[in-house]
Amino acid sequence: MEPLKQQSSTKQQKLTADSQSEHFDIEKNNPEDVSDETSAQANDNVPIIHARASSAAVKGAIIASVAVLLAILLSAYMEYGQVDIKTIVDIQKSNYIIWILYTTPFAFALWGQYVRSSVTKQVTREASNLLDTKTRNFTLRAKSLEHKIWLRETRDDLTNLLNRKAYRSILEKTIRKARRSNQSFAVISLDLDRFKDVNEILGQFCGDQLLISLAQRLTQTIDKPSSLARPGGDEFSFILKNTSDHADLLSVIEDIESTLKTPFVIAETPVEVQASIGTAIYPQHGKTADILLKNAELAMYNAKKKRTGHAIYDPEMGNGSPRQLVLASKLREAIANNNIDVMYQPKIDLGSGLICGAEALARWQDPELGRITPDEFIPIAEQTGCIRELTYQILDKAVRQAEHWHNSGNPLSVSINLSAQVIDDVHLLDSIRATLATTSIPADSITLEVTETAMMTNTEQALAVLNKIAALGIHISIDDFGTGYSSLAYLKQLPATELKIDKSFVLDMLNNESDATIVLATINLAHNLGLKVVAEGVANLDISQELNRLGCDYLQGFHISKALVVDEFQAFIRSWNEPLYLRSAGTSNTRLQ
Repeated sequence: MEPLKQQSSTKQQKLTADSQSEHFDIEKNNPEDVSDETSAQANDNVPIIHARASSAAVKGAIIASVAVLLAILLSAYMEYGQVDIKTIVDIQKSNYIIWILYTTPFAFALWGQYVRSSVTKQVTREASNLLDTKTRNFTLRAKSLEHKIWLRETRDDLTNLLNRKAYRSILEKTIRKARRSNQSFAVISLDLDRFKDVNEILGQFCGDQLLISLAQRLTQTIDKPSSLARPGGDEFSFILKNTSDHADLLSVIEDIESTLKTPFVIAETPVEVQASIGTAIYPQHGKTADILLKNAELAMYNAKKKRTGHAIYDPEMGNGSPRQLVLASKLREAIANNNIDVMYQPKIDLGSGLICGAEALARWQDPELGRITPDEFIPIAEQTGCIRELTYQILDKAVRQAEHWHNSGNPLSVSINLSAQVIDDVHLLDSIRATLATTSIPADSITLEVTETAMMTNTEQALAVLNKIAALGIHISIDDFGTGYSSLAYLKQLPATELKIDKSFVLDMLNNESDATIVLATINLAHNLGLKVVAEGVANLDISQELNRLGCDYLQGFHISKALVVDEFQAFIRSWNEPLYLRSAGTSNTRLQ
């Protein structure tokens, strides 16, 4: 029995160890398979146990028979002094104890059968225990795997909040319940302002930590956070039930805004964040999940655009075309995923005929919608508040590309456009300083282009910001000059070093006397103010020659080159060898290809 117990114990330990260490595959294992396997193992052991028990019984019976025979022979010899058939028969007649000994072989046989039955029951019991243990282990592993699959399908990996899919499912259930009970609820969408700056300045890890900390704060702030979700990026959303009283809704919004006022400590650095919040109410603002989510997002974009912090959906917010709504959502995603490309349009110095720099231009190629022109997506970026993140992304990419050119022996300058919203952004200077601090490019190789309209939006603020930027050594260029309404007195105060003539005047200057007069007057005005002049929109050789004759300093336009990707731009620089003389006889030569 001891070897049998030891073997059974060893087998059980092996099965337990295997159940703990084997890679669990729900498709390859199921409780029926486990049951069959364990039962098969038990069935394999039963014949062995039966054979051992029968062998022990037979051996016992043989030993008993031999003992009886020896006892008869010994008794006959001691009683009669000899052993033969007669004495053997006589001793059995006179000694009844021998008859009792005759029963011992049968006793051993019965004992063997008893042992066989007992051992069979024990093994069956142990097999049943093994089956229960392995089935229990399998069930626990199956439940654990199901829970992990459920988490993966319904939870955001970073914050452990609901993901977009699970949030939508809960929203649809909430709509059905509200429809039956005739109740209202609110869908609230929250988006961080300038979150991209955290990623750029502190790194993506710190950005992730900020999102985790924000999720924890929101969970603690919201009364019933079971619907709190992170649909993606730096966007959070949740459902607020029983919102018939707008005072309760505003109270929750105020609580969220209040909790955001306390700086987050990320990597031992205090980080202050602000958020734009949009609200859509069922059923007034929509009766389906899609409409409610869309309208809450529209309200959030409206709050971001107007910098009000919070906005409740108004039908006037949805006057844009369906394409604009789609583009707004996709643009936000493209910026978050760093999918906006930068292309570079060469700028030629007419004095040397060499490429002296490039203007960095944002380009967007959507996988589904194809190429989206800047004339279409830039206004949307300004309306939704994404223009800041977009500008800082382009600024960082362009400056780092210019650094690469400098390190490669091409000391080119790079120009980046600033919109009115970006100039008005209190974090603009910090972002520029951070970019300069992490690159080796000289500040005077960077030019920031500002339109007249952008400067006139908030004159004093724009002037203060531009003076601080110029103090860093960065050049300021007045873009699209002639299309705004700025006064000469104001222009004289600007720390500008360059003026760009709008292409609307350049394109038809050879055929339109008024345009030609404006171009000439602009060149003379700029030179009198100590500014360099860039003519953009140069479409052909005749225009470039006329601008050269008028004393323009730099050219930019399709006659030189369209906007190019980095590799094409570098190839264009290398191919800029053949001279094309633009100036009249007796003046300096300029190479242009």
